[in-house]
Amino acid sequence: MLAKSNLQQPTEIQKASIGLALQGCDILGVAKTGSGKTLAFLIPMLECLFQDRWTAEDGLGVVIISPTRELAYQTFEVLYKIGKQHEFSAGLVIGRKDRVDITMPSARQSAGIFIAVGTSHGLNLLLQIKSTSFVVNKS
Repeated sequence: MLAKSNLQQPTEIQKASIGLALQGCDILGVAKTGSGKTLAFLIPMLECLFQDRWTAEDGLGVVIISPTRELAYQTFEVLYKIGKQHEFSAGLVIGRKDRVDITMPSARQSAGIFIAVGTSHGLNLLLQIKSTSFVVNKS
């Protein structure tokens, strides 16, 4: 999966963190932009879901809260790129003024969302919705 995405050599942050994350350790990492931090937590997350044989019947398995829309988009794009070989589905949850936009690949919409990536505002709005007043965007 990673080789197909042209990701063959782990970066320093990935070398230092992925093994520990797979052992169940909490990790706090600091590294420069572009150093591979996103993959350093996405790879162990996908592996844990895979090892636990997570299915649609299990429902939502992971919530990734991002401080900004831009970082949520970036995380979602990286997750989509490396997760193509898995059957997991992910949704990008972004809050707007009075609604929530949910973006997910159209081929996986019927499976529901296993992994939710979003801003705190978007995820909070989603939890508060009492009707189906959100929009699902196909990507």
